[in-house]
Amino acid sequence: MKYTAILAASILAIATPAFAASGELKTQAKKVLETNSDAIVGLSIIAKTEVGVDGDGPSGMRIGGPGGGKDQKVETMGVIVDASGLIVASLSSIGGGSLMDGREVETPNGTVRIKTKTDIKEVKVVMPDGTEIPADVVMKDADLDLAFFKVRADSPEAKDVKFSAVDLTNSAKADVLDDVIVLGRMDATMNRQPTAYTTEVLGIVKKPREFLSVQTLRPASPVFSADGKLVGLSIIRRSTGALSAGSQQPGVPAVLPTKDIVKIAAQAKDAKPEKAGESAEKKDDAKKDAEKQESK
Repeated sequence: MKYTAILAASILAIATPAFAASGELKTQAKKVLETNSDAIVGLSIIAKTEVGVDGDGPSGMRIGGPGGGKDQKVETMGVIVDASGLIVASLSSIGGGSLMDGREVETPNGTVRIKTKTDIKEVKVVMPDGTEIPADVVMKDADLDLAFFKVRADSPEAKDVKFSAVDLTNSAKADVLDDVIVLGRMDATMNRQPTAYTTEVLGIVKKPREFLSVQTLRPASPVFSADGKLVGLSIIRRSTGALSAGSQQPGVPAVLPTKDIVKIAAQAKDAKPEKAGESAEKKDDAKKDAEKQESK
């Protein structure tokens, strides 16, 4: 089984058709899109993901082997969560290595443990008007599939730019079968135009952490309640157990509630830019401390 096939599957969300909104919900969805579309931005990232295995394994899976160790340009989506230019995105949408690091994979030669390292070399935030502003990685959380970026406010490109942010304080909880509004932004092929659709909450996971099952088009799609309050952000949740050909995918789409994003965003706002060479799977110490405090 080739690692590249697993990695490709990890960043694809299986989407089923969302129901078409009508009446009041449709009107509200348009208002939510108008209010928040400028907070949804493109991210143009140059990153290098190296793939290997712990111990002995197929030579093609070693770090620096075929398919790994080369700079690649990645186009993904992010959401501005603070007017200072703080942006949150799905970590797995940047190469997908975070979903595979430490995972056991069954191969014809036996079970191997995948080892990945992703270095983000360059980040540019693509604003709704097409302006590209350089940014830095300031925090990553592989468990929650979050990556935070901060624009370089002192850069010439950022001069006089005002950043519209989603209001994290205006949040809501959602229950099963509640109507929700999902926003997004198309890629460069479609001129990065904003999108919106309506759907329902399919189910809720309570432990060990709360996640919502909602039909989502892309990771980092903000999800709103029918009255326009932020419910959460779509991410890819790592699946458990060993992987094998024809079995489960490395991750499934889920919605992380706003309350969890708020806690990490508060730390990311004051975090320093990540140093070059730090892996995408490394947790921030401040985040670990916050989780310890929360568990007490």
